[in-house]
Amino acid sequence: VNPFLIELLGFTHEQFLGKKLWEIGVFKDIAASKDNFKELQEKKYIHFEDLPLETADGRRIYAEFVSFVYDVEGKKVMQCNIRDITERKRAEEQMIKSEAQHRRLFESAKDGILILNRDTGEIIDANPFIETLLGYSPDELLGKHLWDIGLFKDMLLSKIAFEELQAKEYLRYEDLPLETKEGRRIDVEFISTFYAVDAHTSVIQCNIRDITDRKEAEIKVIERMKELQAFYGLTGITEREGITLDQLCQEFVNLLPNSWRYAETTYSRIVIGDREFCTNNFTESAWKQSAPVRVHGSVVGKIEVGYLEERPEHDEGPFIKEERLLIDALAERLGRIIERKRAEEELLLKNNVFESSITANSIANNQGIITHVNLAFLQLWGY
Repeated sequence: VNPFLIELLGFTHEQFLGKKLWEIGVFKDIAASKDNFKELQEKKYIHFEDLPLETADGRRIYAEFVSFVYDVEGKKVMQCNIRDITERKRAEEQMIKSEAQHRRLFESAKDGILILNRDTGEIIDANPFIETLLGYSPDELLGKHLWDIGLFKDMLLSKIAFEELQAKEYLRYEDLPLETKEGRRIDVEFISTFYAVDAHTSVIQCNIRDITDRKEAEIKVIERMKELQAFYGLTGITEREGITLDQLCQEFVNLLPNSWRYAETTYSRIVIGDREFCTNNFTESAWKQSAPVRVHGSVVGKIEVGYLEERPEHDEGPFIKEERLLIDALAERLGRIIERKRAEEELLLKNNVFESSITANSIANNQGIITHVNLAFLQLWGY
């Protein structure tokens, strides 16, 4: 016995001599020990990769055990090499445990997870939630690329995006449009990381989270803010002293595009009777919505908003339902403003006629008390 085994197992040199392997903690079970020893005798070489072994103080360790038989002066001897692999065994057990935990997380995650071959971009693994998210079973995805399943659909953009995934350890797209197997459009948050499986293999992990509901909620907040801005803007224009109805309609029509989702490609038009008020970029478009303007219940015109470029389909062509509600509300508000402005203009006209008349005019209440007179009245009576 060499000094290392004395240190490893904790027996003295004398305690080793004359003992059998199973008496020093190797092959502890007697029946199994005899079978194992018989195998050692019969074979010139035998190797146990992972053998539990007990030290003199009862501590359990793991050893790699190699034995081979050779002749010494006509006698057969068996040499047993015992290597302590306890730390390696523990590390392997920890790795197996960690892999099991990772697999449990992978299988139970409420995000879609794809594992890609880093060199080719092919999908080599997918978690069950991916079917709920995209409509593809994990088996359907194996061997496919991201652009085959609705991500980075344009091939040129796909290659650029994949090269970026390969080059960067971490990559995040906050808001990525994606098409499911059934052709349904959703918005996702896309995060990719890569890690080494072993010394020769690296993979890319892609986490895909559905943010459609969150996105819709954000859009609603933005649309609500735009709606308020439109109403505040209209109120501000209306309350400006001395503004005419024509001026009001032209300023309001210029304000409208900012309240629509794609303001940079939006035009607007207001038609009241035979008068028309347009933004400078007005062009007849196939993508438009309008709402009637009513005064005292009768349609006197319309508000029209349109896009100069094709946009994704939503609730009403390219328009979302909040925009329909907004244009209807603004048309109703504009109708009431027109009613008020016309009443003010009629009253002003009547006042002008009263004041400028060469006939002496006076107004009295029903008690006969004079409440108002014009200039001609004063000149006639000398007051």
